[in-house]
Amino acid sequence: MLVPNRHESSKDYRYGFQGQEKDDEIRGGEGNSINYTFRMHDPRIGRFFAVDPLFREYAYNSPYSFSENRVMDGVEREGLEVENINAYLKAKKYGVDALEIKKMDDGMGNVSSQLYSLRTLGITPSEFANLRDTFLNAPQTFTNNFMATYKPVQKANSNILSPGDEIGINLQPATPFPIFVRVMNVVKKDNSFEMTFATLEGHTDAGYITFSGVFNKRTGQMDINIFNETRENLAMAYPLDLGRGAQILQWKIVMKNIAKAIQQDPKNNNTVIEITKHIEEYEYDESGTGGKGKLVESITEQIDIPKKPSIPAKTTKIKNTKSDYDIQDGDGF
Repeated sequence: MLVPNRHESSKDYRYGFQGQEKDDEIRGGEGNSINYTFRMHDPRIGRFFAVDPLFREYAYNSPYSFSENRVMDGVEREGLEVENINAYLKAKKYGVDALEIKKMDDGMGNVSSQLYSLRTLGITPSEFANLRDTFLNAPQTFTNNFMATYKPVQKANSNILSPGDEIGINLQPATPFPIFVRVMNVVKKDNSFEMTFATLEGHTDAGYITFSGVFNKRTGQMDINIFNETRENLAMAYPLDLGRGAQILQWKIVMKNIAKAIQQDPKNNNTVIEITKHIEEYEYDESGTGGKGKLVESITEQIDIPKKPSIPAKTTKIKNTKSDYDIQDGDGF
């Protein structure tokens, strides 16, 4: 039931549920027909009124259902099939290896190119080696945060992640089941490291993420970078802007986690001198430079550096002793 005088919207606003264009001429009345790319949706009953073009692949499901009746944790991909629940069931039945890599061409909307950089001084070779090995063996040490937890679900080598290994990510509180990334490349050297992950079907993004580090033994300088280049995959329940904002906030938290780990011992000389984020957004065009298209926005900002714990000041305890000349009761001159 429509509440009198409480359901109006601008007649010039063309979009409805999930940002899809309204087509009020089809089924008379405001917002009664929403035009997804592959079929039309009637929001009054929460159903499509055209058959799913992929219905032969999903015989168990109604060809008219919307988001497989999971509107809280699934977003319709232009009227085809909700992806996240299907990816999870596929991984559960056949293993995470069965999930396909999602390239930027598979995503939707603009390309987000994000570079997060941390620079620190006073690092010793053993400290760099320890941080490098932690990244390559258990990156969740740094990446776990209140928005998402990470856990390797397949690991061929117990000492290091290898190409083909996968990590499950539980987003909080967006979904009750994990999304996945796959290790594509690992490089380990004395003074550097690099590890690249590709997003898999069911992930919120389509693209890749690279962690890297470089150490200068002579100066003690170390640079840690996270490079993330993706398009939104619309596999989950995040609206476009909320999903991208959550991603940016999460990487900022991860960089601060790294800074805290570097500076956790107040007795060493480690000092984080700079953390920055540089974000570029491109209007996607597969024929454009690097497949990204036209640059529409570029932002560079400083990220606050967590304070290094200080060494408690030393205090000298004064021992009280009784003087031989203390005056006792009854004494006099």
